[in-house]
Amino acid sequence: MISKLESFWIKFILRFAFGFLFLFAALGQFGYGGEISVASAIKFGKDLSGGFRGTWFADLGVGDFTGLDFSRMFLTALPFIFSVLSLMILTGLGCRIALRLGAILLISLGLGKYMQGPEGITTTALDFLFAFIICVGLFFYGLADRERSSEAAA
Repeated sequence: MISKLESFWIKFILRFAFGFLFLFAALGQFGYGGEISVASAIKFGKDLSGGFRGTWFADLGVGDFTGLDFSRMFLTALPFIFSVLSLMILTGLGCRIALRLGAILLISLGLGKYMQGPEGITTTALDFLFAFIICVGLFFYGLADRERSSEAAA
């Protein structure tokens, strides 16, 4: 059984840690190149997508787009996605949904880094670890809800 204090603490730390992790990641990407702007976020996506040039992903094609185009679009949208996720997590509005999406995003980032070469295994492992920690936190969210609903039913 989880006490109300433990439940509060777990939820607080989970929201605080991942909310600010995503916020600082977004700020770093918006500030890519020294100036905080949307243009910096676009440059971030363009520069980082270059890491996929020598991979099998770059050769994939769908219509007029290549895998390199998709990676550039994804990486350009990343600071905006991180901003929305951090806002949702820190305010608590749609927190669970944002945490789930954050875990999926971390998994996709880890896989993308691994596709660039085996030297990215450390980043991949850390992204997977963060996704796992989010899942454990969501598990405790669910336990607290089940306990509250069983207490209310009794």
